[in-house]
Amino acid sequence: MSSNQFQRLHRLRQQADANLVANSRRQREAASSAETTVPAAIKPFRKVTSYRNLRDTALALRSQGIKAPGPDHVRWDQVSRGDLCQLMHALSAELRGGEYYPSAARISPQPKKTCGYRDVTIRSIIFKVVAKAIQESLQPYFEQMSLPRAF
Repeated sequence: MSSNQFQRLHRLRQQADANLVANSRRQREAASSAETTVPAAIKPFRKVTSYRNLRDTALALRSQGIKAPGPDHVRWDQVSRGDLCQLMHALSAELRGGEYYPSAARISPQPKKTCGYRDVTIRSIIFKVVAKAIQESLQPYFEQMSLPRAF
């Protein structure tokens, strides 16, 4: 691992630690307040944003062996299982707190077989986890709505 990659991973770890501290503070404040209500529209997304769901999704994506680094130049094989779990804790807190914003994509021109190039959009591992978790949660609803002979 190069020095720049190590520094990026170190910054991700620091951000995850800071988010964990902020999340535990928010949980204590919410527990101490007398009125903690969750809007009805948010309830279905609790499973999507849960740490366990995000962790399982991240581990499944990691096992696919995707090697292309995202815009932050971090690859799946550079993040240990422990670091990944810390990141998923921080990500869960960001999603539930409404603080998550997708990172910019990296555009990589790839040569075509015949001639020219095509642009391939490469996202960060965090974005991939969020997108896959949402897709897996919504897919059963869309499958129920489709006609039986649609496939």
